[in-house]
Amino acid sequence: MHAADGYPIYGADDLPGFLTLPDALGSWVATSEGELVGHIALRPSAEPRAIMESAGRFLALPLDALCVVTRLLVAPVARRLGVGVLLLEAAVGRARHLGLVPVLGVDEGSGAVAFYERCGWRRVEPLAVTTPSGQEIVQVVYVAPG
Repeated sequence: MHAADGYPIYGADDLPGFLTLPDALGSWVATSEGELVGHIALRPSAEPRAIMESAGRFLALPLDALCVVTRLLVAPVARRLGVGVLLLEAAVGRARHLGLVPVLGVDEGSGAVAFYERCGWRRVEPLAVTTPSGQEIVQVVYVAPG
């Protein structure tokens, strides 16, 4: 996926570390014919914190009422088959079960922007953020529909 899309921008050199989140509220994978084709996780907060703060202001909710959908990856061979939608529904369902509102930050200009908008996520605002490696990028903050 990194070779095809450049995602993840950081962490591709240590994919197990990128996907292993000690604070995860849940994580899910999708397989097809015994092959891993997708992954998603849910976390109690985001880095950078500005994503949570932006969503909290937009929703007029405290940060502890929110959680973050993250690490959604779908293998190129499995795209447009509904894998991403199913993974997203699993994470959102868990968030709602926990009484939390899911939010996320996605790299501006990526195909993921169109995906989340097709899924009904509401765009809040773009934010300039710095990756752990010091790279400046723009992420768009989204909140789940409903």
